[in-house]
Amino acid sequence: MTSESNFTQKPHLITLNCSGGISLGAYMAGVFYELTKEAVKPNPKIIIDIITGASAGAMSGAIAAYSLLRKDTDQLPQPGSQQHLDPAQNSILYQAWVEQADIELIDSLPVAIKSFQDGIQATIDSFKDSLKIPFTPEENRRRKKLSVLSGTAIEKIAQLVSNSMAIPPKTQPLALLMTITNLQGLLKEVKFKNSKGAWENIKTTTSAETRQFLFYSGLDTEKRDDMWRKAVDGGRASGAFPVAFPPILDPSNNITSINLKGLSDDYFAPGSDRKILSNDPQLADIHKDDTHLSFLYTDGGILDNLPIVKGIDLETALLSEKEQSLHFLEFQNQWQEIRKESNPERVYVYIRPVPVESLNSAARLTQGHFTVLDVALSGLTLPKTEYDATQLREIEKRNQIAETKNKLLQELDKECPPNLDKLKKMLDEAIPYRHIDLSPITPAILCKIDRAEPGSKLAQLKQIYAGLQQTEYIKENLNTGNAAALLASDFLGAFGGFFDKRYREHDFLLGRLCGITWLYDNCPSVEIPPEEIDDLVRQITGDEKKQGKKILDRDPTAADLKLSQKIRIARLALRALRIVLIESRIYGMAWILVFGVIKLSLIVVVALLEIAVSLLGMLLDRLGF
Repeated sequence: MTSESNFTQKPHLITLNCSGGISLGAYMAGVFYELTKEAVKPNPKIIIDIITGASAGAMSGAIAAYSLLRKDTDQLPQPGSQQHLDPAQNSILYQAWVEQADIELIDSLPVAIKSFQDGIQATIDSFKDSLKIPFTPEENRRRKKLSVLSGTAIEKIAQLVSNSMAIPPKTQPLALLMTITNLQGLLKEVKFKNSKGAWENIKTTTSAETRQFLFYSGLDTEKRDDMWRKAVDGGRASGAFPVAFPPILDPSNNITSINLKGLSDDYFAPGSDRKILSNDPQLADIHKDDTHLSFLYTDGGILDNLPIVKGIDLETALLSEKEQSLHFLEFQNQWQEIRKESNPERVYVYIRPVPVESLNSAARLTQGHFTVLDVALSGLTLPKTEYDATQLREIEKRNQIAETKNKLLQELDKECPPNLDKLKKMLDEAIPYRHIDLSPITPAILCKIDRAEPGSKLAQLKQIYAGLQQTEYIKENLNTGNAAALLASDFLGAFGGFFDKRYREHDFLLGRLCGITWLYDNCPSVEIPPEEIDDLVRQITGDEKKQGKKILDRDPTAADLKLSQKIRIARLALRALRIVLIESRIYGMAWILVFGVIKLSLIVVVALLEIAVSLLGMLLDRLGF
């Protein structure tokens, strides 16, 4: 075997990034399933050693990390799963995003009853706010956190991977990074050196946090358990979409952690011990000890929905020789050993459910008029979209700098100065960039099968592509390149998938197909058994009687929902209105007497409407409408 073939046979190192997508998490789960299934094989063709995620992607990332750390092929039945199901349906990813992410679980009758109960206490608390009756920090933490949907559903998904004891002591090094949004914000200090050489501190507030977890063999059991608990809590917090799900209260119990870097001394008493200021009413009695800081967290995708640059920066740190903590160094040593045995050409995989392909990809690209509501909503959504674009431009910029750096190194090699090694080291420290091979996995990747040359690796998937072509709307969108229309859960702001398991099954299967296509396109040595391909085709087309078909016959929209489901949406809208009324504040004693009665009356009216709509929805559901 030649050295070149040895090189190609080595497994590819993968940095896996997954952004937010709400119920489109089913698509991302399908991609994750195929990639992790390959990564845990005895002789894998890929090694996933860095995972970054935001929002739904952080939750999927934590589940994928759980499978990788356990060396779980995801083919063994999970607790509560049915033995007769195919291996993919037994996987935790399927159980989380297809079975658990259902509207009946996140908006059930017990959820509605609890919402009314919590609303009563929250109403009392809102009047206390209006009367300026102070709450202790402990009382503030215990206040009811109202939301339209139940946070218990996220907790149940988290419970699927909560058993840290299932992670063996000996495991392959794996870094898990996730973004979360700190609602309170952190006061931090940025240090600058002025023109006179003196250091100046500029204070700023930031709400974007990154949690980083480094797992490796020999990790202390107690530390591993604590890290995994924090990882699960971080995934829950990152997936808590605002308004829909309640924020998560969580302590940052290590002031040396990455997310608290640069924390202001204002949080601590004067002196080197950095104790909590006891005379600050906002901080007094909050913490169990002087290293605990508790905050409310919500969706990580709000401020950083594409944290792939975080993974790139971690890799840069792992390749450097800078002084680090003992925990980091132990991870770094094991990570370097794996890297030596792998293909050095790392691939940065970016799972993107809804691709931007043309002017038709988003209606606003060709929209000539915007209503006041459109403008208001744009103020909420455009910063997120712009940040994603900024991250991609940052990668493009780094690649350009890396190319210039390589040219400079080549010139230095030609000149061969006496201190060449020293100059190269200084250059690497000043410009620590390498070329980033960014490889997105979107539904558009399926079109590559059709364009594959006969006899190529991708051509082996023609059977899958032919099966997809049997569904008319899939065929039309594949032929026109409108890949985003292949998804089923992308309507109602990507909440649509929660309303029907069929939508999530469709997207999960679509994600699996995209994951397999990516593997065949990038890892020629990957082999999937013919019987598995045949089973996938059966799920695409169904049998002779169209039984077992999981690909939908048409692209669902809100109009396709049953009448009872549309009634449910109205109920959720009323619940949202009730929450707004409950949490509204009235200022001024005189105004409290007048508007307090109006506020209570409106809350009661909306609550009665909500109950009436709920009963109507239940009746229609019983009748099959």
